[in-house]
Amino acid sequence: MAAWQLTLFFLARQPAMLGTNAIGNTVGQMIGIEPVSDSPVVAGAQKPRLATDMDSRARTHLANERTVLAWLRTGLSLVAVGLVVARFLPIDLVPGFPYVRSFSVLLVLCGTVMVLYGASRYVKSYEQIEAGSYDPAGTALVKIAAFVGLLGLLAIPLVLLMR
Repeated sequence: MAAWQLTLFFLARQPAMLGTNAIGNTVGQMIGIEPVSDSPVVAGAQKPRLATDMDSRARTHLANERTVLAWLRTGLSLVAVGLVVARFLPIDLVPGFPYVRSFSVLLVLCGTVMVLYGASRYVKSYEQIEAGSYDPAGTALVKIAAFVGLLGLLAIPLVLLMR
C-alpha cells in the first residue's frame, strides 16, 4: 500500500471528533468552565483556551513531573561526575594551573544550576497548565546547552593529558 492509502485507511477508521465529550463537559462544569458553543474552545478569564478533560490535564501534569525528574537526574549526574573528577584525577595534571579543580567546580555548578532551573521550570509549567496557557522555555535552554557544551570542550584536554 502507498503512504497516502495507509493514511486514508487510518483516517477512515478513526471516529470523528465533534465538540467536547460528556466527560469534558462534566469536568468543565465542575471547575466552572461553561462552553460557549459546540466547539471545544471556551472563553477564559484572559483569553480563549481549549476545554480539557481531567485525564488530559492529569497526563500533562505527569509529563511535567517526568520532565523535572529528568532535569534532576541530569543535574545530579553532573554533580557526581564533578565530585569524581575532583577525587580521582591528579591535582597537578596541568602544572601551575588548577585545571582539574576548576573543571570539577564547573561540573558541580552546572549540575546545581540544572536542578534549580528544572525546579523553577516545573513550578512555572504547573501554573501554566492550571491557567491553560503555554509559554515556551526560551533562551534558558540554549544557554544551559551552551554551558554543557563548554564543559565538554574543557574535558578534551583532560582526556588528552590522561593518556
